[in-house]
Amino acid sequence: MNTFNQIILYFFSPNPGRAFDYYYAIGALILAFFLLTFGIYYYSTKHKEDKAFKKLFRNYPTKLVILAVLLTMYLFIRYNNVPFFSMRFMMYILLISSAYVIYTVIMTFYKKYPEEKARREKRMEQNKYIPKKKKK
Repeated sequence: MNTFNQIILYFFSPNPGRAFDYYYAIGALILAFFLLTFGIYYYSTKHKEDKAFKKLFRNYPTKLVILAVLLTMYLFIRYNNVPFFSMRFMMYILLISSAYVIYTVIMTFYKKYPEEKARREKRMEQNKYIPKKKKK
């Protein structure tokens, strides 16, 4: 029972202490999120004719910025040792959600994007032969 209690206290301790050596790693993750957000935004504005990319990657910059802001807030909260908000459980939830968003971005880029791009090109090729409306 003591081991179970120690495990629960490890994750949910309201004041986990100052022994936190992941400031630089999480800071690098925050920087990577902002760079990825900027890269997606820059690519979508530079290549306006790539509608498949704009459609599939429309929501990712917002999600990445939200995660970066939450991780930044967690770093400041953890550094100032604010009770209940600096618990390890919050860090694990943020890291798991970050991993999920990165996984979905990668899967969208390597799986869905080529399929959607090919489908859109095929549709544009077929639409080329459809008669246009007459001007009045």
